[in-house]
Amino acid sequence: FGFLLTRALGIGHAQELVAQLTHTPIATHNSSTNTTLDDSSITFPGQSLYVDAMHEVVVLHSRCPVYSVSMFRASQLMPFATNAQFQ
Repeated sequence: FGFLLTRALGIGHAQELVAQLTHTPIATHNSSTNTTLDDSSITFPGQSLYVDAMHEVVVLHSRCPVYSVSMFRASQLMPFATNAQFQ
């Protein structure tokens, strides 16, 4: 279920979330992590507030089967698909 590349698109977000929660830097940047911000001791880790946002297309890919025979209207689904987290 879901888009074939969903894991590849979401792994960077998962790596940053784990690093933020454990207050440890990301050892290897082999995904979609932001090396400029994540490698800076000023911006990451150890901040008291993190704000993460995810584009609605990434959320849509993880929720909808690629080879689905059912129809849906993206205009009705997409306004609710943006993900923002405050940690």
